[in-house]
Amino acid sequence: MFISFVIIIILFILNYKQVKHLLYYTIVGVLLWVSMVEAGIHGTLCGAIIALFIPVNIKGQINSSFHKLEKLIQPFVNYFILPLFVFMNSGVLLKDFSFRSVCSSLTFGIILGLFIGKQLRSYAIFLSMREV
Repeated sequence: MFISFVIIIILFILNYKQVKHLLYYTIVGVLLWVSMVEAGIHGTLCGAIIALFIPVNIKGQINSSFHKLEKLIQPFVNYFILPLFVFMNSGVLLKDFSFRSVCSSLTFGIILGLFIGKQLRSYAIFLSMREV
């Protein structure tokens, strides 16, 4: 826990000195994540702490290197990390998963009901918004 606190102080110093090189924040961020996980603190808090100390606006200018990083990791986060996070926290039990359960009439009924219901809802909203 003390090591995590020292690393947070290092992040504060990097921010105070307005260091804008991504490598420093990456190295310190990984060290912070490892120290927090080893201390029993959830790793997502590490991301929030690092985000607090990353300088986006340095001397009135927007730091483009962090915007480049954001554009670089955005597809990875949107199409892999976020869906994986949602799936793992959805409560779906994979131990009872079988092909027979996927092909059951109940599964098809739920899928078709959701799909047709969404189409009908969209069409109803369109009709309600249309000028008469």
